[in-house]
Amino acid sequence: MKTLKIRFPLFVLFILTLSASCESTEACEEDNIGTIALENKRTEGNLHLYINPVRIGSNTPGDISVPPGEKASIDIPAGSPNIVVRLIVTSCSGERCMVRSTQLDEKSLDVSSCEVVNLAY
Repeated sequence: MKTLKIRFPLFVLFILTLSASCESTEACEEDNIGTIALENKRTEGNLHLYINPVRIGSNTPGDISVPPGEKASIDIPAGSPNIVVRLIVTSCSGERCMVRSTQLDEKSLDVSSCEVVNLAY
């Protein structure tokens, strides 16, 4: 009977250790996602981030849009997405408005699980 008393507490301790280690796993690891954070350091125009774009028209909204002086982020599956960053500036005079789109960057990123990739333009 003494053997049972000694083994039972060890078994309980083992189970508690396993459950505690599972609880500490971050959601980003379980979901295998990373984050792209985009900062717009400009005083005018919105930055648009396109992830794995197929075709981008002049008025196509990005996966995220960031107003001047602000930051935004988006969670994506870990991997190597292709991105395009464009600056969209709208200027109006009277009833006429003009939209200017300038491509600032195009590249492939390596995004690991739980990683935050910071981009600033």
